[in-house]
Amino acid sequence: MKLLLISTAFLFCNLIYSQSEKACKDGIKYYDNYEFEKAIVELKACLENDLNNLKLLALIANSNYNIGKLQEAKKYNLLVLELDSLNRKAHLNLSKIYVQLGNIEMAFIEHQTLI
Repeated sequence: MKLLLISTAFLFCNLIYSQSEKACKDGIKYYDNYEFEKAIVELKACLENDLNNLKLLALIANSNYNIGKLQEAKKYNLLVLELDSLNRKAHLNLSKIYVQLGNIEMAFIEHQTLI
């Protein structure tokens, strides 16, 4: 019985991993094809197994930005900065987002980090 539980757990983990791997590949494919809404769905599924993946967070942020979801783009860029406070691309993206949201003061602060 113990062996059955271990092997079932192993198969379940492999199934989750393979589904996650597929979501990652699909998400990147959708992103590369400018299908940002589909990319977001797949990349978020992929992110569930690797919450600290900077590349995934950045792709989700950029996808949201590209479809005009500025608050979501801001949220994911801030998550990137939580993990990598010196990430210049995230600071630049936030600066652009803040300008579009009309928050010039925050845009200036983000821009200052790039200098």
